[in-house]
This record gives sequence, C-alpha cells and structure tokens, in this order.
Amino acid sequence: MASTATKHSTADSPTASPVPDAATAPITSTPTDLLSVALAARARGFTWIVPVDEKAPLRRSWLKYNVTKTDTELNLMAAEFPHRDVGIVLRGHAGSIFVWDIDKEGVTERMEQETGKTLPETYIVQSRPETAPYKRHVYFRQTECFASQFQKQVNAGDYDLKGMGGGQVVAEGCLRKDTGEIRMKSGRAMVSPSAKSPLGSLTGSKKTAAS
Repeated sequence: MASTATKHSTADSPTASPVPDAATAPITSTPTDLLSVALAARARGFTWIVPVDEKAPLRRSWLKYNVTKTDTELNLMAAEFPHRDVGIVLRGHAGSIFVWDIDKEGVTERMEQETGKTLPETYIVQSRPETAPYKRHVYFRQTECFASQFQKQVNAGDYDLKGMGGGQVVAEGCLRKDTGEIRMKSGRAMVSPSAKSPLGSLTGSKKTAAS
C-alpha cells in the first residue's frame, strides 16, 4: 500500500503552510506539518532543531543531528518525519536558550509579588491555550552569571527551569494529541536576556534575584 505521507522538495527554497495565528488557538485533529513549524522556528533564531514525538526525540543520536542551518537540512528532516513535532534544543550554556516551564496557575503572579518586578516581554509559547492558558514556556537567553549558577534542570513542582545541562521543548505550532490544541505564541518574537528576569526568589538564588 502506497504511503500517504506528505513529500517535501529538497530544494533550498521550500514552500510550507503557515503556522496558525496565536489569536485563533484552534482545536483540531490535523497533524503537525513539521516543515512549516521548523521553518517558523528557525526564522525566530532557533537553529538547534530535532524531530520529536510528544517531547521524545525520534533520532537515537539526536544531539548529533540537531543543527539545521539550511533549507535542505530542514527538507530532509521533513521528508523523514513529515508530521512529527519539532523540538527546540536547549544547549545549557551561556548565550543559549533556557525555558521557564510553568505548570500551575498563579506562578507568574507569585513571582512578580515576591520579587517586586514584572515579567519582561519575551517569547512565550502556550502549550494548552484553550484548556489551560496558564501553562506556558517562557523563553530567555542565558547569561554567563545565570549559566554558572544553574548546572542542571530545576524542578519545583509548579514550574521547571529547563535548559541547564541540555534538553529540548516542543515548538510553537505543534499539535497536542491529547487535547487537539495547537501550541501558540504570545508575547514578542525575540528572547530576552535572563538577567532581566526576576526568577531569583523562586529558585532560592540570591545572586540571581539581584541580577
């Protein structure tokens, strides 16, 4: 039986469907179009990309294959995994991305109350925009100071700090199979330096709180 998977060109100028607008936040059963999502992620500056299935990397040696700097590389990935999710790789060093993964309602408000600061505008992805809009991935770029203080992921129950020591998160535009929601962007497209983020009191680090 012939495969019905979408085939993508290996040319250096691919065409792809646009990633859905964050304002619509649709409920759908349409599978993720990996090429569209990957191109959108790279346009935002995320060049470390890997195919995933609900957070699990699909390549056994995925850290060897996650630098996707050209359209040809993205086309080859899409040809192999046309409807899988896109993972944004977190490298765990200064200058790379880390993510504040918020799982419970009220975490942001508590952070702002405890630190006396407001969350700076940065790139945010809502993983369940319709059924749990408070569940968010808040993206920052690590500074030398922040990277030196956090050598591994922080698990705090109602939130995690991901990216220390590596890892990956699912990109904007990918479908959640359990709820039918598409992960949506809110906030601006550019990541902000972690030094501007008042995360210190939540992690118990006085130095970070002062940064």
